[in-house]
Amino acid sequence: MKTVKMAIATMSLIVLSTPLLAAGFDGKTNLLCTATEIYECDAAHGCRVLDAENAYHMQHLMVDVKNKNISLAHLETGFSSTIERVETVEDKLVFQGIEAGTPDQGDGGGWTVTVDNRYGSMVFAMSGNGYSFNGFGGCVPAR
Repeated sequence: MKTVKMAIATMSLIVLSTPLLAAGFDGKTNLLCTATEIYECDAAHGCRVLDAENAYHMQHLMVDVKNKNISLAHLETGFSSTIERVETVEDKLVFQGIEAGTPDQGDGGGWTVTVDNRYGSMVFAMSGNGYSFNGFGGCVPAR
């Protein structure tokens, strides 16, 4: 039931705001993206949905197009990554980057965020040494 309500609310937001959003997915406007589903995957356990507590830290992303930076929207995390590549492919805005990870862990890897130019729907993937995080959500122009 909760999923149905979330889907209805998300679709209503997209449908009602589509004319306002169209110019926001041009690769020039900063975006605020929210993940509605996040999966953690590894070879030993397959893929599993992250619960709200664990997904909280990855749920909101700020995409600063001008400064080529993507960051977690929670200021206390301090995590950000340089956008290495921005390209529009078949009505989708694609951002990509690579992170070296932290010195004490082998957690570096690559990431891709793809945003549909028409509706703002988002798909993302981050992969590293034996794991990946994948998810779905939506973006709106940041004001």
